[in-house]
Amino acid sequence: MGCGFGYGCALLAGHASAVTGVDRFGEGLAYARSRYGGRAAFLRSDALALPFAAARFDLVVCFEVLEHVADAPGLVREVRRVLAQGGLALVSTPVRGASGGVGDPTHLREYAPDEFRAVLEEGGFGGVALLGQHLPPGTWDVHAFSARLAGRDPVNLRRLVPPRLKAAVFSLLFRLRFGTSVRAAAATTITGDLAGAAVQIAVCRR
Repeated sequence: MGCGFGYGCALLAGHASAVTGVDRFGEGLAYARSRYGGRAAFLRSDALALPFAAARFDLVVCFEVLEHVADAPGLVREVRRVLAQGGLALVSTPVRGASGGVGDPTHLREYAPDEFRAVLEEGGFGGVALLGQHLPPGTWDVHAFSARLAGRDPVNLRRLVPPRLKAAVFSLLFRLRFGTSVRAAAATTITGDLAGAAVQIAVCRR
């Protein structure tokens, strides 16, 4: 859910018999189909109304979507609806206030860990385990850099640029600015400690 450009689905496809990615972002789905279509299926859909029968999937991954929707418990209920009995759901969202003031204007709401757990419970998941994703130093400088680049395109002309070219240009500008690759800068650690975590990940079983 919220598969974006599909690289996460491609990684999952190396370990699963079948993978389906869902997003509302048409440009991202077009790229995902062109790049990873042989490994996964990609569908355009609202996360609150998935076009699947109940108990359809053994694993549901929903990373950093919750903060973008007004009805967070409704999204969690939809995750639970399509999850098979005994299946596993991995749901993540930023920890409220963790960005140090580098906010994302597309976030409708961010959650403290107790609020996140309450949303998951309201959506039907009990006994949730929370993990913390810790980012390397300088990550928020990276986010600020990305926001500045987007701000220099106020009429969104970048939507006309092919995704592969856009990614290549961003990677070049990123390396020139930070002296490292996007992949290296994105290296994170996940622990059971939420103190100082930027993102919280819920491990939920049905």
